[in-house]
Amino acid sequence: QIVGDFYLKTATRNNKTEYSMQAENIISLLDGREHKGGFYDSADVEYVIKNEIFAGLDVKVDTSKIKGQTITGWLPYNTARNSLAQICFALGCIVDTSFETGVFIYPYDESQEPAEIPDDLIYANAEKIDQEEIVTGVKLTVHSWIKDAKDDKNELYKSILSGQTLIKFDEPHHSLSIEGGNIVESGDNYAVIAGDGSQVILTGKNYQHVQQVVNMEKEHVYRNKKFSECTDATLVTSKNAPEVLKRMFEYYTNNQTMRATIVLEDIELSDIVKVNDF
Repeated sequence: QIVGDFYLKTATRNNKTEYSMQAENIISLLDGREHKGGFYDSADVEYVIKNEIFAGLDVKVDTSKIKGQTITGWLPYNTARNSLAQICFALGCIVDTSFETGVFIYPYDESQEPAEIPDDLIYANAEKIDQEEIVTGVKLTVHSWIKDAKDDKNELYKSILSGQTLIKFDEPHHSLSIEGGNIVESGDNYAVIAGDGSQVILTGKNYQHVQQVVNMEKEHVYRNKKFSECTDATLVTSKNAPEVLKRMFEYYTNNQTMRATIVLEDIELSDIVKVNDF
């Protein structure tokens, strides 16, 4: 049976007949790919994943289960893996590469009936239960951006430049302009500029970053409150914040974790299971 597609990363020959090899799957490879990001306004998520995140990679990406869904917000200049994580966090999606050839991206189904893992499929003395600190609620930052209409521009680059260079912005900028050189390519998060050996100055205008915090907490808790917070999910807007907040609440307030060595049989990633905790 196929366990998954893996790519050789390092290998060591220990002796005449023995090798030690380290491999990674396609999601790990996304750590080595840059994603330019930018602003998205009801962008088709299938298009973004296939034509930006996995562009140029010879891998099957099945996004049929999230067909028609969209994303709105901003993604920074980052690795393709981090951008994919932001997308899936905003939509509540699973990224699955197990027991198949390719990548399957689908929504988490919380309505499914739990599948029971019988005791004889759990290795003896292999169970551990971790009780984390009690969490009584969650806080989520909702983001929006507005173009700053002021005439003030920020200096994004100033140096002697011969040839081309890539400038990455810590925050998005618009209305870029350049002195002493040319803008070859640009976006909200970056600019590729060229110079002929003289001083080049690149400037741009800010976006106003508006942030609002929403929260959800357990009822009848009046003292010793503890919140888990998420502040950097930049694809969370006022439109999808309620469902993201609900998912966060259900995840972080279930703070008991069980670890065990089990035989999977028909159980797959994202299945809800019922296990005897003895």
